[in-house]
Amino acid sequence: MNATPSESAPESASETFLEGAILVENAGRAEEGGVNPTDILGVAAEPGDNNSVAGAGTVRYIPAIPSLQFEGTLSDDVGGGYTSLAADLLQEFGLTKATNNNYFVDKSKTGANGRVRVRRFKDPVGTVDARVLFEFSFDHMIQDKT
Repeated sequence: MNATPSESAPESASETFLEGAILVENAGRAEEGGVNPTDILGVAAEPGDNNSVAGAGTVRYIPAIPSLQFEGTLSDDVGGGYTSLAADLLQEFGLTKATNNNYFVDKSKTGANGRVRVRRFKDPVGTVDARVLFEFSFDHMIQDKT
């Protein structure tokens, strides 16, 4: 059995994000996160509805809560091509939105730009653009602000 938590929130106006987008809280509404997002709500479980009226629609998302792991691709640029290293485990990296509108764990973003911590490798170490399991950094989750 597998149970994944989900929540819903009012959506900001004109949101066109895809399922899997990083969502943040802004004025009590969910919207797609930008560069180095803070106040992270979680990951969109459905695409934005592109409603012109803020709060007219809702979006379902998987909340960024402590210890909940998400799956993503570990890469280092929009073009891809990063080969995973054993040293990447438990390291904190940032998030980047690729030109195809999908997000990936960005090896090139560290330090103050870190938003997630790699917890486990899904693909073997040495894989190009490996799939990893990660957790959001507590300092950037909306739960840290309440």
